[in-house]
Amino acid sequence: MIIEGFKMLQDANSLSHALNYYIHFISPILNPMDQYYYNVDNIQPIEIVTTNPNTEEDEYDIQVNNDNNKYKYKQVTKISITIEKGLDLHSLIKYSQNNSIIFLLMLSLGSMYLYKLNTDQGTKTGNAQQWLNNARYFQYLALKRIQPIIEQLINQEEENINGKFGVDLLISLVLLILYEFSNNCNKNWTIYLKLSKKLLTSTKFEIPQKKSINSLEYSILKFCLQFLDYQESMGRTACKDVNLFFLDYAQDEEEEEEEKSIEQQKQIDGTSNIIVVYKNVNLISWMGCDKQLMSIISDITDLSFERFKKSINEIDYNLLCQDMQKRLNDMKLNINIPDHQQSTEIVKDNKGNTKEITNFLLSCEVKRLSTELYLQCCLLNQTPEDEIVYHLVFDIFTKLEYLILNQSENSTTSVGNGNSYSFYSSLIWPIFMAASEISTINENCESLRYLTLQIFDKLESNTLGNTNKIKQIIINIWKKRDLIISTIKDKPTNGKTKDDGLKSKRRKRLMGFVNDWEKYVVEEDYAIALT
Repeated sequence: MIIEGFKMLQDANSLSHALNYYIHFISPILNPMDQYYYNVDNIQPIEIVTTNPNTEEDEYDIQVNNDNNKYKYKQVTKISITIEKGLDLHSLIKYSQNNSIIFLLMLSLGSMYLYKLNTDQGTKTGNAQQWLNNARYFQYLALKRIQPIIEQLINQEEENINGKFGVDLLISLVLLILYEFSNNCNKNWTIYLKLSKKLLTSTKFEIPQKKSINSLEYSILKFCLQFLDYQESMGRTACKDVNLFFLDYAQDEEEEEEEKSIEQQKQIDGTSNIIVVYKNVNLISWMGCDKQLMSIISDITDLSFERFKKSINEIDYNLLCQDMQKRLNDMKLNINIPDHQQSTEIVKDNKGNTKEITNFLLSCEVKRLSTELYLQCCLLNQTPEDEIVYHLVFDIFTKLEYLILNQSENSTTSVGNGNSYSFYSSLIWPIFMAASEISTINENCESLRYLTLQIFDKLESNTLGNTNKIKQIIINIWKKRDLIISTIKDKPTNGKTKDDGLKSKRRKRLMGFVNDWEKYVVEEDYAIALT
C-alpha cells in the first residue's frame, strides 16, 4: 500500500487533483458564504428588515405625549447580521508553506474525500482504491513526522519539554479529526479531541496575540477553538459526555464580542404606531448559528447531568430551563421559507444578494429550532407524542426538505459531486434531533422517516461527517420505539389509546427519573460526529 501510495505521490496530476478537491469541496464547508464577506474584520454587516404580516397588532401600555393610555402598535424587527468567516483556505495554504505536516494532512484529507466520492452509493472503482492508498500514504507521512511531538506532549513532564507547542500542532490535530470523520467516523477522532485539550492546557502552548504580526496564527487558533467546541458540544448531545470547555481558552476580548453578539433595542414611533426592534446578530458561517447557541446547547447537556443529582433543587432547575428558553426566543431571526407568490423579497443584503443568504439564515433558524427541541426533550421530559415536540419536528423537517431537497434540485452550480449549498454539514445535527423524535403513532411517521433517508442520501457526498453511521443510529432509535409500540399493542387497553400510553407522564417532578430522551436516544458509546 505504501509503495503504491509513493507512486501516486510522484504523479503531480494526482497531487494537484487532491489539493484541488480540498479547495473546491472541503474548504467551502469550513468557510461557506465566502462571497458575502465584505472585509476581514466583518465591519460591514448584512442589513435585514423583517416583518410578519400575519401577526396581529399588539397592545402596549406606553406613554405618548403625556397621555398614559393603551395603543396598538405594529412591531417591525430590523436585524443587522454579521457573518463571521470560518477557516480561510488561502490562509491555511500560506501557513502550510512553512509546515509540511499541515500540507500533507490537507492532501490526505482531499484524497480521502475523493475516495468517498468514487465509492458513492456503494460502487467501488479502480480510482477509489488509488485515492484510498493515496490518502493513507499522505497520512502515514504526516503521522511519522508529528508522532514524536505528540509523544512528547503525552509522556514528558512539562519541565522536561524543550521549546514550545504552537498553533501548527493544534491545526494538525484538527485536520486529523477531520480525516477520521471521513474514515467511517473512526473513534480515533475522540483521541485527537482529548489531545487538543491536553495541548491547550499545557503551559508550553503559546497563544498568539490578535494584534501581533502573526495575526494569521490567531485567526487559525480562533477557528480551532470554535471547531473543537462545536464538535464536542454536538457530540455530547447524543453521548452525554462531560464538557472539555475548549472555549475557556478564548481571550477576554472574545468574550466581550460574544456578549454583544445579540443585542436588542426598541424605538417607538408614536405617529405611525410602529415599534421598531433593532437586533445585532453575529453568526459563524460554518457552524450555521450564533456562538451563544452553542453555549445553550452545552448548558442543556450539562444541566441534564443534574437530573439525577442533588446539587440543585427543582425550582432552580426549572428557572434555568426557562432562562434557556428565553435566550432561544431572543435568537429568532424571523426567517421563513420564501413565499414565491409574493413579489417582495424576504431578505436582501447591502449588495442585493437574496437567495443564498435567505437559505443560510433559514438553516440557522433550523439549528435554533432543533436546540429548542433538545431542551424540551432532554430537560423538560417531552416525548414525540407531545404536541410541542410534534410541531417542532414538523417545522424542522419542512425547512430541511426545502433547503436540502428542493433547493438542491434547482441548483446549477456544482461543488464536488453536490451543489452550491456549502452549509449542509451544519444541518446534520438538526436532522439527527428531529429524526430521533418522530412519533411512531403519528400518521406522518413513515413519510417523515422516508424524508430523513432521502435527506441523508443527498448529504452523503456533500458533508464532512459519516452520514451512514448517523443514519444507522437513527434507524436503531426507530426500531427501539417501534418495539415499544408492539408491546403496547399486546397489552390490555382498559379504554386507553396508544397515545395515552406513550405521552409523557404529567409528573409533578422534572428530575430523578429516566425520561424518553435518555431511554431512546442517548448512548454513551456513540462517539459520532454530528457535523
